[in-house]
Amino acid sequence: MTRVVGVRWREHDPVSYAAAGDITLPLRRYVLVPLDKSQELAQVCREAKELVACQPDEEPAMRVVHRATAGDLGRLQQNRESEQDTFKIARTKACELNIPMKIVDAHYTFDRSRMVVTFGAEGRVDFRTLIHALSQVTGGRVELR
Repeated sequence: MTRVVGVRWREHDPVSYAAAGDITLPLRRYVLVPLDKSQELAQVCREAKELVACQPDEEPAMRVVHRATAGDLGRLQQNRESEQDTFKIARTKACELNIPMKIVDAHYTFDRSRMVVTFGAEGRVDFRTLIHALSQVTGGRVELR
């Protein structure tokens, strides 16, 4: 049997489950969880429970690496501040380039390996110039969703 804990990346995101192992994780504690392309800091929103009903030989897709340290929380705060700046820059650049889209959110992965910008548009939009402009400003990989 596997102990799993419910985590959220942001306050209104859906709950995801990660294997907790032997780590004691109280509610609202931040934990580090590796993903496919990066690492993220997530907040525990459901207490750890033993996973009983599971497909044979199948483990939860994610696992908790460790509790967040003070350094991790400081980095999270820096990322959130940078996200606000990048959000404003993305909105400005989209207007400057006359791209018919609305920038909804900007989010750095915890390890800052990429910036994910969420947008809305009525139809198909060619945003390659925006990606190029944002990559130059942020100095990293930019992904639009």
